[in-house]
Amino acid sequence: AASIVQRRGAWMSAATAEERPKAWMVSRSCRLVSEVWLQRQVEGMRRFAPTWVYWNDERPEDAGLATWAERQVPFDAAIGGGANRWVHRLRCAGHGNWYGASAGELAWFRAKLREDRPAVVLAQYGFTALRGLPACLAEGVPVVAHFHGHDISRMLSNDWYTSSLRRMADRLAMSVIVGTHQRDRLERRGVPAERFRRGRGGGDTA
Repeated sequence: AASIVQRRGAWMSAATAEERPKAWMVSRSCRLVSEVWLQRQVEGMRRFAPTWVYWNDERPEDAGLATWAERQVPFDAAIGGGANRWVHRLRCAGHGNWYGASAGELAWFRAKLREDRPAVVLAQYGFTALRGLPACLAEGVPVVAHFHGHDISRMLSNDWYTSSLRRMADRLAMSVIVGTHQRDRLERRGVPAERFRRGRGGGDTA
C-alpha cells in the first residue's frame, strides 16, 4: 500500500519546513548502498522541503533515520515488461513516451502531486524522468532530469528509449548531465540538447 512518512531532523523546525517550497526527488530505489549519494542529495535540499519518492526501499529498517518525507510508489519498479510490454507500448503510442507510467501509476502520481503540490520534481536518471513526466505535465509541475551513467550511455542504443528522449526532451524544464561528452552523445542520436546543462555529480540541490 502507498505510504507517506513525515520526518524532520533536529536542524529544521516545523515552521521552517512549512515556509520552504516543496520538492520531490524521484528515484527507482531508496537507501541503496551503491547510491548513497542520493541520500546526500535529498539531505542537501536546504531551500526546499523534500519528499523522496521511490519504488524500492532497499533498507527499510533504516527508514527511521530519515530527515525528509517519503512516498513509496505502490507499483512494480519494472514497467512494461514481459507479456505486458506491447500493451504498455500501445497505450503510449499517442504521445511517443514509451517509458511513461502505466494508467494506474499515472493516476497515483497525479493524485499525490495534487496532495503535495511540489514546486519542482527532480528525477534521478533519464528513464525515471520519462516515467513521471506525463503526470507532472498534467499537473503543471516542472521536471528536472538528472542523467548519470547507463541512462546516457548504453541505454542510448535502445531505440525505444532514445525515441522517447527525442520526443520528450523539450518537455523537461531542465536536464543535468555530468559532462559535455554526454551532450554530444545525445545530439548524435537526434536528441535536442539545448536545455541540457552540465552539473556536479549528484546535482546541486541547495
